[in-house]
Amino acid sequence: MTNMPVLASMKQCTGCGACFNACTRNVIRMIPDAEGFLYPDVQTDLCKGCGACDKSCPVLNPHYPNYTNPRCYAMMASDEERTQSASGAFIPVVANWVLSQGGIVYGAAWEKNWSVHHIGVEDTEGLLKIRSSKYLQSDTGLTYREVRKHLLLRRWVLYTGTPCEIAALNCYLGKSVSKEKLITIDILCMGAPSYKTFKKYLDDYYDVNKLIRIDFRDKSVFGWSCSANLYFSDNTEVHTSSKDDPYCRAFIQSMISRPACASCPFARLPRQGDFSAGDFWGLDRYKPSLNDKKGTSVVFVNNAKARKLIAKVNSQFKLWEETPIPAAAHHNKTILHPLNSHPGRKHFFSSVELLPFNKLVEASLRHHYDIGIVGLWYGINYGSVLTYFALYMLLHQLGYDPVMLPRPNKLWPNDAERFDAPDSIAQKFIWNHCNVFLPCKYQEEYLHFNDLCDTFVVGSDVVWQYAVCGKYTDQFFFLNWVESGHKKIAFAASFGNGLNGPEAHKAKARYYLNQFDAVSIRESHGVATTKEQCGRDDVAHVLDPVFVCDSSIYDKMIAEAENPPMGKVFVYMLSRTYVKERSAIIEKACDHYGVEQPIICANPNAKGGMREFYPAALERVISIQEWLACMKNAECFIGDSYHGLCFALIFHVPFLIVYGPNVPGGSEQRFISLLELVGLADRMLHDLNDMEAVDQLLKRPIDWSDVDRRLEEHRCFSRQWLVDALAKPARSIAPEQLVQEQQRRELSNTLIRLQKKVDELTETRHVTQYFETSRIFRLKRYLKEHGVKATIWRAGSVMVKNLQRQHYHILKRTGERE
Repeated sequence: MTNMPVLASMKQCTGCGACFNACTRNVIRMIPDAEGFLYPDVQTDLCKGCGACDKSCPVLNPHYPNYTNPRCYAMMASDEERTQSASGAFIPVVANWVLSQGGIVYGAAWEKNWSVHHIGVEDTEGLLKIRSSKYLQSDTGLTYREVRKHLLLRRWVLYTGTPCEIAALNCYLGKSVSKEKLITIDILCMGAPSYKTFKKYLDDYYDVNKLIRIDFRDKSVFGWSCSANLYFSDNTEVHTSSKDDPYCRAFIQSMISRPACASCPFARLPRQGDFSAGDFWGLDRYKPSLNDKKGTSVVFVNNAKARKLIAKVNSQFKLWEETPIPAAAHHNKTILHPLNSHPGRKHFFSSVELLPFNKLVEASLRHHYDIGIVGLWYGINYGSVLTYFALYMLLHQLGYDPVMLPRPNKLWPNDAERFDAPDSIAQKFIWNHCNVFLPCKYQEEYLHFNDLCDTFVVGSDVVWQYAVCGKYTDQFFFLNWVESGHKKIAFAASFGNGLNGPEAHKAKARYYLNQFDAVSIRESHGVATTKEQCGRDDVAHVLDPVFVCDSSIYDKMIAEAENPPMGKVFVYMLSRTYVKERSAIIEKACDHYGVEQPIICANPNAKGGMREFYPAALERVISIQEWLACMKNAECFIGDSYHGLCFALIFHVPFLIVYGPNVPGGSEQRFISLLELVGLADRMLHDLNDMEAVDQLLKRPIDWSDVDRRLEEHRCFSRQWLVDALAKPARSIAPEQLVQEQQRRELSNTLIRLQKKVDELTETRHVTQYFETSRIFRLKRYLKEHGVKATIWRAGSVMVKNLQRQHYHILKRTGERE
């Protein structure tokens, strides 16, 4: 097939089903994603590329034919009709009229499994199925096709649905059939949750086998309001207000809606339906007499066809009073614009399999997590990003709800803007795949993470190397800011080449290391150092998290790489040392593998780039996903990267580590520790001029079964160590420690307030300076244009006016002015 369908992206797709209905060959299926929302899946091998699906998509082909400024009304039907309806019963009145004309009415109905599907009904008994609100997205199925058939038979049709569903129906029908007898009502929609979310809510709270009725708008207990009302076969009932029911809370906060709902192109004027209808929330604010507590609808009459129909049915209205649009839109925001997703949405869906529904909603609304990960995930380095991503996924796989903590303000202050840039490889990747807390403006704000996380884990990499972190942040990565009652765990942390820095720094580090509940080190020599320096005999040697998590996550990430560079020889260099020697080794490897050019990925954090040293290096900075793809698809890896070595071992890629001796700020011990563990220590070249050794290593195969056996043994130990560390209770708390921490918290809060005040004063000073500069500039320009005499006269005139104004106010204050 040459013309592949180009449908709306997953962020844009509303799941309306227009493309599903439009495909005459039936090669599009609606498949739920990980969050449970339906998306079109095109069977490309069967698709003929006719383009019908593209043309039917309302997102790709938006159309707004209705009034820009429609008439807005408050509406009530009879009391009896409203008793069975969600609000003022506008839709039932129109539906009954359509049925009286021999027509058919489409709306959302519950299925036996408590999912929601659109159905067509042809009698008043059937209307009961589509009455009231269902707070989850309906599957429209093939109802658009059915509507078209009825219209071709010149039959009246009423179709009710969300604005995107009405837009989809209109787009699908196009001009292929007369819409004279089609009436559409778009419901004022706050967003559409998925069936998967709703099913979790039901399964976690109720015996679904006994459930016989659900009604979110039952007025028998709470009156006209949003509430959860469930009825069971054993004659029991559950009635919960929207403030207390977790599903209602999540729905009202826009935390469980479809991603596209936050940017819905149809939550606006002009509206999509002939009518728009919903609850007239906030009516008391506008005109209390229009609210009898039994339900009042807000109705928009969006075109001439709708105006004609109102004339036929308004005799059944108890109330029909025109109101200003702002009165309706004050509480119904989606009349004019979509609602933003709640900031906790990502947290909710990332943890939906981990927590019971009530705890999930509470944690997501409060931004509370099981574990805060402290580390260098924001480093512009493929290894830094991947080791923290692996730790995050490992904790998730163990059943915990983790979050990444932001870069401390004092770390790398001269490059803060670069490391926090949203388009850096680290920020883009981690924000797309993990939960992350926003950066703190003030360092003292880090204390507040104690209120949001139960446990803190310091991750892998050289977080305890003085030159990298300690010289900037002192004891931050030794968790000196974590308060009592929170577990402190170090997993695969690293000192680099040992505990370095000034004596005062080392003394404090030893103290805070002894406050940890559990400590594990990535390098074998680091274990001995920690035991010796701190007197702890419980320090463990574990693998880097990239080995310990389920490796299938890397295949998923590689699948996200759109067009990664490919080559047999993959080179990843971080340092600019030994360029001549390394280049010779790369050339020899290319000769061995029969390639002209290697794929050279340079240090993405190198200022000024690396092409000066490696002219063949890639010009662009490749993504994390592309880097993984390059590594997995290579036949040989050459580099000076520790995590490059890790992934060569994971993907079974033959490798040469060209670190070299006496590298400034070097941490060669991490290479030695890992290579000795897997029995491949000779693949780290200390003499980069020994081409004979290079040649032998290129020819020598690696026994990957032996490597895997060694790694698996240590992987199992590392995983179990973390499981046990997380399971054991936190250390006991001394009363005096609580007092000290309370005093520190108070001092920190005071300092934050003072810093904010300083910022306000600084901003005021900048504004004042701006106006003073502007005044001087205007005076200089006037002097240049009019000369000295005119300028003096002008200045004197202004001064006299100012004195007169001051004299006036003095007299006014003293009461002397007549």
